[in-house]
Amino acid sequence: MALEFLTFLSRDFTRLLDTACDHDVEIQVGEKDDVQTYKAHSLILRARSAYFATALSNEWARTEDNNNSILSFKKPNISPFVFGVILRYIYGGMIYLTKYNGAEVLDLLIAADELGLTDLFDHIQNHLINEKADWIREHFALAHRIAYQHNSFWKLQQFIQMIREKHPEVVFKAVDFTALEEDMLVSLLSRDDLAIDEVDLWARIMDWGLAQMPPFTFDISQWRQNEFAALEKLLHKLIPHIRFFHFSSEDFDERVVPFKTVLPRRLYRDVCNYLLHPGDTSKIKTPITPPRLGSWNWLVMNMKPTQIDSILINVKHAALAAIWIDQKNIESNAKSGPAWGDGDLCLLGHNYRESRLSHARQCDYEQKIRSSSETFSVDEYEVFQVIRTNGMSKDY
Repeated sequence: MALEFLTFLSRDFTRLLDTACDHDVEIQVGEKDDVQTYKAHSLILRARSAYFATALSNEWARTEDNNNSILSFKKPNISPFVFGVILRYIYGGMIYLTKYNGAEVLDLLIAADELGLTDLFDHIQNHLINEKADWIREHFALAHRIAYQHNSFWKLQQFIQMIREKHPEVVFKAVDFTALEEDMLVSLLSRDDLAIDEVDLWARIMDWGLAQMPPFTFDISQWRQNEFAALEKLLHKLIPHIRFFHFSSEDFDERVVPFKTVLPRRLYRDVCNYLLHPGDTSKIKTPITPPRLGSWNWLVMNMKPTQIDSILINVKHAALAAIWIDQKNIESNAKSGPAWGDGDLCLLGHNYRESRLSHARQCDYEQKIRSSSETFSVDEYEVFQVIRTNGMSKDY
């Protein structure tokens, strides 16, 4: 009967690394104040790593150490921490990625790719996507930049592309949003399906522009023309994609007017006229872009007969919306979020994905939506329409 003692094999080889007994390789990693030299064995390195199989077969600088010939070379682009983790994997065949944060896992992925550790590379890339997805979303600019610097990171590239295509609003919420490239921002702002209020988009674009400028006072009253001119130059390609005509007068006055010199004069004048005389476009020369269709369409229950607070339907559809609500298909408001039935399914909390406040309880529907009455989080939801053969339709 064959016996497997892989754990003991891993232990013994790792011990060989720790003791550096009979080592014949010295590898200096890191740079500046973060430098460390690791002692290793060329036979193990060549057997485990495609990179070392090639590197150690060539002529390298040798140093005499106690009459023994030692191979010595440097890897300044890999940190001591990352190389230490990788080296223990090479010797012991074990790695515990759950111990590390997203940035550390990304650094390990880069090193595994460079050192030709194919199996480890695939494992780390899958772990990064499956277990560190929230970190990727929060650090989208960094993840995007690194992924597209390496052709082999195709899985990570696909995941990032999926975020851009299906959840573009996530990009604007990233903690490193201001590190994004201008071309990507232009591409995102040109989309109609951004689930972000236009005022919030303007705020993020301002954050981006200010972050590109040299340090200065944030007190606008102290700004000179030079500061405004520099900001206008930075935002020149982005401003045409902000739909100012859909700001409220209050938001425009508070958020935009202080930076009016950044906007083209014609655009600023047209928006002011439009907000002062809603519906009158006779003096407007700037094309009025339709409102975006991506935001959740919060239906206001006490809406006036001539207006509706919705970007998906207009006043002609208000009566139909009232029928949907009366039939308890779906309703929503800014405080509670979307709800189906008479409370049969309610999505609650500012962030459905992270907060466990949503619930499903049988109230109006004939059957339960969910057997458990415990609260839960929601990854994402979609509203769709079922068309019946008799021509009637119902939204869910």
